[in-house]
Amino acid sequence: MDTNTTTLAATGLLVYYFAPCHEKQVSTSTETDIFSPVIPTKKDIDIRLPRNIVPDLYELWLIPFIWEGNFTFHGEIKILVNVTNDTNNVTLHAVDIKINESFTSIREYSSNDKSNNKTTVIGITEQKNDADRQFHVIKTSKLKKGKQYIIHLKFIGYLNDDLHGFYRSSYTVDNQTRWIATTQFEPTDARRAFPCFDEPALKAKFQINIARPQNMTSISNMPKKGKTTPLPDLDTYVWDHYERSVPMSTYLVAFIVFDFDVKKSKDGDFRIWARPDAIAQTEYSLSIGPKMLKFYEDYFKIKYPLPKMDIAALPDFEAGAMENWGLMMFREKALLYQKEEDGITDNDSKQLIALVLAHELSHQWFGNLVTASWWTDLWLNEGFASYMEYIGTNAVEPKWRVLEQYVVHELQSSFTLDALESSHPISIEVDYPDEINEIFDAITYVKGSAVIRMMDHFLTTDVFKKGLTNYLNEKAYQSAESNDLWYALTKQAHKDKILDPNITVKKIMDTWTLQTGFPVVTVLRNYSNGSIILTQERFLLDNNATRITSDKWEPLWWIPITYTTEKQLNFNNTQPVKWMKAERSITLNDLDVKPSQWILFNVQETGYYRVNYDTANWKLIIKQLNNITNFKNISVINRAQLVDDALNLARAGKLDYDIAFNITSYLGHETEYLPWKATFRALTYLNNMLIKSRGYDKFRLHVLKLLDNAYKQVGFVDKPEDSQMTVFNRINILNWACYLDHEHCVMKAVQYFKYWRNTPNPDINNP
Repeated sequence: MDTNTTTLAATGLLVYYFAPCHEKQVSTSTETDIFSPVIPTKKDIDIRLPRNIVPDLYELWLIPFIWEGNFTFHGEIKILVNVTNDTNNVTLHAVDIKINESFTSIREYSSNDKSNNKTTVIGITEQKNDADRQFHVIKTSKLKKGKQYIIHLKFIGYLNDDLHGFYRSSYTVDNQTRWIATTQFEPTDARRAFPCFDEPALKAKFQINIARPQNMTSISNMPKKGKTTPLPDLDTYVWDHYERSVPMSTYLVAFIVFDFDVKKSKDGDFRIWARPDAIAQTEYSLSIGPKMLKFYEDYFKIKYPLPKMDIAALPDFEAGAMENWGLMMFREKALLYQKEEDGITDNDSKQLIALVLAHELSHQWFGNLVTASWWTDLWLNEGFASYMEYIGTNAVEPKWRVLEQYVVHELQSSFTLDALESSHPISIEVDYPDEINEIFDAITYVKGSAVIRMMDHFLTTDVFKKGLTNYLNEKAYQSAESNDLWYALTKQAHKDKILDPNITVKKIMDTWTLQTGFPVVTVLRNYSNGSIILTQERFLLDNNATRITSDKWEPLWWIPITYTTEKQLNFNNTQPVKWMKAERSITLNDLDVKPSQWILFNVQETGYYRVNYDTANWKLIIKQLNNITNFKNISVINRAQLVDDALNLARAGKLDYDIAFNITSYLGHETEYLPWKATFRALTYLNNMLIKSRGYDKFRLHVLKLLDNAYKQVGFVDKPEDSQMTVFNRINILNWACYLDHEHCVMKAVQYFKYWRNTPNPDINNP
């Protein structure tokens, strides 16, 4: 991300930052030892729960003392479990909570004896904590296969200020602190709030009961049922009881106790909560949220599974946004929006809100209804949602052209990271909580979304959507692995004759998810017989890294090949005409393209790869781009691709810089946002390399010459009728023009600054 365009940060990367658990927080807790974090020591041990016992139903009772000064919470839980194999112990997760072992009980459950007076009490011989695994182990007499048992526990926890587990947050009104008790459980922090089987595949139903002060409110995943009931011996508190949930993973459980205000949709089923003085800023989110939810119902052909949707804007929230089923949590800046009085909108903030909201809502199906069996497949959940956020936002804000923005905000930014030797595969084995947290990164989110977008195009959207619907219906309320999705998509692709019967989605996608990096496809034309040789190799920015790995085994990918020519000008067909089937090179024959005509590969940059050409074809493309009247014959996305590919190929030593700069020379008549955004990202590297050299002034003047026409076109003044792309382009152009000492830009910037500094309530568009 270039340092000169920080006012318009790449939206896709911001969405990554507004995603669950992308960064670790340093604990500031000064509490007693029983509440201090337990950091697992990595050993050669199995940290996965045994499968002899699986949960069926949790009945949870929690009392958070958020006004009493000690910030503890008292809890009681009954877990109905199914025994799948005879066993002599119950192993579940618990960390940072103190279990009252003298109270613990286990008894056999019989649905025929509702009073349970005659059920067998199971003897407990020992209880112990396994800190390395974050386990609480209960040794028992034999629990029999096929039987059900109820585990009954009482415990005390602490409302920490670490922003994970069941934690406390606050805000201030008239110098008075208002407290909030809230949750963030993904990936492995439900165990900090109550003893549980805290793995995503171990889904169960939840019956939640939350005690709260009478002057406050509580919400949870499901709607409230019945009336509140009093809390014995604590007359300032009452119990809120919630309907039984659908089967869901522990990391999706959520509840809040607060004194927020609420705004509701017309039918009352979609509600947004915020501080009283911020509730008016929820208007935009409330206007698009229900529309997005309805769009996803139509897209997936599956009705939203829960009876309501709550969203809370929290002042302290590490994850940025979290898709808890039926109760999503957001940082305030990711949900609250206030339109300026002059009618000018903060386009960047507004788009960020829409994208993050669309991301989390798509998870209600992909992630919540069907959940990854283990965190190794986190990329599938998050990559999918990071792609769907653009689909969902485009549905409610089509004028923004976010599907085009995706290429420069997500795809090309992912290339920058993935072209480093330090990159890692999308799908990566993880076990420990600290390892799981580490994979909430840009490769998981952004590259994950890019390869899913590629799959959408090579399967065709119709097949892609049908396959998704089949997958979601087949695995509803269960957990799944990547292979389950690949199977559903393959079955649909074969049915609709989109893929050859011998080709599977798994065979294709494994090369993209299990290998590090991405390829560059080199195009070498034979201008005498019309044939073309395509060769693939891993693209690395560091030439030394390329040489170091050249003698080793190199990865190969299944690459969908799309192309168009000067004669065809077909930029709409993104279905592959040929595959590179994990082979080093292939030859294309009988292409209808004359030696004097250019050919362009990777139409609309739907494939996750770069393209290099022989010198003659580059020159033909340059000639087309420099034609002021016809340069738009090449689509705007592919113009952005050509600039980004050329400058990065040159940086990697795979293309002469004179060709790369000749590609950029056309920018003197380019006014569209996408090519300029791609240019500025790539030029940042050159700027940093040249800034202390004698030749820097030539570079500076060259860039100023290129952007002069665009500078004159965008101007300094935002207007209400400006398109999203125009506003974003203006920000980038002005940032770079002033940074490079464009005389008029600097003069206007100083003029605006003086006016802003000296004028109360200035109208910045009319100094």
